Order: sequence, then structure tokens, then C-alpha cells
Amino acid sequence: MQNRLLIDDGDPHDHRTLGAVIKWLALSGGLLGVAVLINLHPAMSADWVTLVGVPGNAASDSVQLEADASVRHVRDRVVRLRVNRAVEVESVTGVSYRSFDGTAQVDCVARQARYTTGTYYKQPNFKGRPIAEKSFAGAGQPPVRLRGFDQAHSRRVIELGCG
Repeated sequence: MQNRLLIDDGDPHDHRTLGAVIKWLALSGGLLGVAVLINLHPAMSADWVTLVGVPGNAASDSVQLEADASVRHVRDRVVRLRVNRAVEVESVTGVSYRSFDGTAQVDCVARQARYTTGTYYKQPNFKGRPIAEKSFAGAGQPPVRLRGFDQAHSRRVIELGCG
């Protein structure tokens, strides 16, 4: 089932999807309107569950998991998570960063999670240009361990991912 937002302007024969409205706004020069629509539409903005910390506070170590973002497969799920660090730290792959946004594959049978992608930022709160982007596959997938945090949060990623 496709997620569609219908726009009703009173004409019973003219129901446009959100995509059609965005295209119309962009073509007519209404980029501000496009930005407002995208930010207001729930299917296009992420809701985050905070596992620890204060989101948006650059001085806070925080971990967030995208709410209801797991892609469900028979055995595995894919979840999106992001980490903000109060000070610069080094990842298990050797990247020094302040904030990280990535995805992880969660094996609900084996109860383990491994990173599949990672985008690293020098600035806190996922701002600025990424300093590194990595993809991981097979034996090269690092486990989700959330170094420097209580390991209960790593287990919570698996719990929330598996539902």
C-alpha cells in the first residue's frame, strides 16, 4: 500500500497526491511551500525515541532510534539510529566524530545488531557536511555496542528493532 496524502481543493474530480502538489509548487517557484509541506507531512519527517541523553543538546551524550522505522524481514530488521557525543570520540572504524547517523541490521533470532551504514559528523547534532560515510557488509559489519554508554542501550536497540 502506497502512503498517499490527498489534497482536496473542493473539486470532487481533482484529488492530487502530495507528490503532485510538491512538483507543482517546485515548478511554480514555491520552494518555501515545498519545504513547509515536507516538514509538516508525517511520512516525511522522522520521529525519534531517545534511549539516553538530551536530544539537541550539543553537550549531551545521546542515543536515538527512529520510531517505527524498522524494515521488517522474516528474520532480520533494519533500524536507523543516531548518536551525539559531548566530546569528539573515535569510532570502531577509526573515524573521529561528534555525531553519527546510521542504520543497523538486527537479527531478532540471534538477538544481535550490526551496523550496515554510518555517516559521521565533526559537529554535534548531525550538522555540517559529513566527514565520512561508510557501508558495511558481511563479516565487516561492526556490532552495535554504543561504546561509552551503558550496554543496556545496545540491547534496547535490539528490543525496539524486533518489536
